[in-house]
Amino acid sequence: MRRTPGITPAASIACLAASSLAQPVAHWRFDESAGFTAYDSAGRYHALVVEPAAFVAGGIDGNCIAFPGGGYVQVGFALHFLGNTSFSLSSWVRTDPGYAAYGFVAGMNTATFEGGYHIAINSGSGFGMPNTAHFDATNTPGGEATGTTIVNDGQWHHIVAVHKASDSTRIYVDGAPVEDTGVSVPIFDSDAPFVVGGRKTPYGWVINQFTGMVDDLQIYNDALCDPEVEFLYRNPGAEILPTCPADFNADGDVNTLDVLAFLNAWVSGDPEAEANCDLVINTQDVLAFLNAWNAGC
Repeated sequence: MRRTPGITPAASIACLAASSLAQPVAHWRFDESAGFTAYDSAGRYHALVVEPAAFVAGGIDGNCIAFPGGGYVQVGFALHFLGNTSFSLSSWVRTDPGYAAYGFVAGMNTATFEGGYHIAINSGSGFGMPNTAHFDATNTPGGEATGTTIVNDGQWHHIVAVHKASDSTRIYVDGAPVEDTGVSVPIFDSDAPFVVGGRKTPYGWVINQFTGMVDDLQIYNDALCDPEVEFLYRNPGAEILPTCPADFNADGDVNTLDVLAFLNAWVSGDPEAEANCDLVINTQDVLAFLNAWNAGC
């Protein structure tokens, strides 16, 4: 059942965001009202809006970018995350009910899927399943992480794609928990630019164009975990900010009270006790937390 996002109380926000080391390296809010530039509020990746893509009202948080059956947003030759690099993408997406085309939401891949990564809706070229979203960074059909939530129903959906180096790829839809995991392999370079709303070939053609709306696209320089994904889902437009993972109770001090708070959460199976972000709560999380605590942060 799809949940409705809502603003999380301040205490919960502090708790949810307390263990994050990930930082936003790009954040396109798509709140512009006109023009051909989508500004990056977190970094330096201002993007070119190619018509008929346009800013429109009715986003999940303010305005959004609409793709009415053509157009795209080109960031350029950036955000390649080569080799064994962890990173995450977070985006809100809306399509018309029954949308059936194979549409790329965001990513960078060549026409032959050589190098790079992508989030897409529906299935094509052996990737994904109808009516759902998937994330691939393997360039091999079957290696992708495919969601289970129906996303082509005319409603806004929050999609988070995670590449955890030497571990797995993951896809979340409308908050935690994870819906599927895929294969994590070193990412090799692609000569394609990062594009929102399609896939641009080295020859300049744009294929697999997405029809619908995209809002609040964020990219992080590390793997997001369940509490962080849930925070982004419940707080559209907000960012995960890096904080001290050892300050588990978020009181501004690292002391034994944090150990007690963590152990209480760990014993109860609280998702926030999943300290090493491997999707399993076990003794490895205790070791990961204590290492951070001994280091002072």
